[in-house]
Amino acid sequence: MFNNFSWTVNKGECVGVLGHNGAGKTTLLKLLYGVLKPSRGGVRINVRDIASYREIFLLSDKFGLDRQASLHENLEFRKRLFKIDGFDDRKNYWMNRLNFIEHASKRIFALSAGLEMRAQLVAGLCLEPRLILLDEPTNSIDPATREAVISLLNEMQAEGRTCLFVTHDLEFARRVASRVVTLQNGDIVDDDLVRGPVSLEEFTGRYLHMTEGTGSQDPS
Repeated sequence: MFNNFSWTVNKGECVGVLGHNGAGKTTLLKLLYGVLKPSRGGVRINVRDIASYREIFLLSDKFGLDRQASLHENLEFRKRLFKIDGFDDRKNYWMNRLNFIEHASKRIFALSAGLEMRAQLVAGLCLEPRLILLDEPTNSIDPATREAVISLLNEMQAEGRTCLFVTHDLEFARRVASRVVTLQNGDIVDDDLVRGPVSLEEFTGRYLHMTEGTGSQDPS
């Protein structure tokens, strides 16, 4: 899908990737996460090829936790697998920050969509990833969790963390992204920094102008 595609995400950016279905958003995430391998070239972090999943965290309903286990059990497995110093401290920190302690012993399948997202965030952020990827983060979640995710990403951006998300939710992108990229048929048709407050009407108008007549019914 991507031909002669060269693109850089800078440290500390929160990049929103927009585009109609079939534009290449999900394919891009899979390449960044390592699920798909490029036929040419590669994906690098700090000039190095991706070495492990610890460096990149993907929040997605397709690549998640063991839903028959609790978050506590999922985290114990990751602790043994990755042998990370200070893991318990980070676990407690993220559980507190995401208000999840009272739900940590419940099986993942018994949680609401919003709580399951929080569980995935705790599990991923405990690994201190260099790049945080989110696939349609506002799908099927309640308004309170949506606001919590917006606040978390804004705080993480202020802390200098790097994240990239794909979404159809223009209001979410407007409120979170420091940079917005629009894809069309595997090409970047717009790549711009978000400079100051922008109205939703202006934000939507620019997106529609860049993508007018490029929609597709194929999955992205």
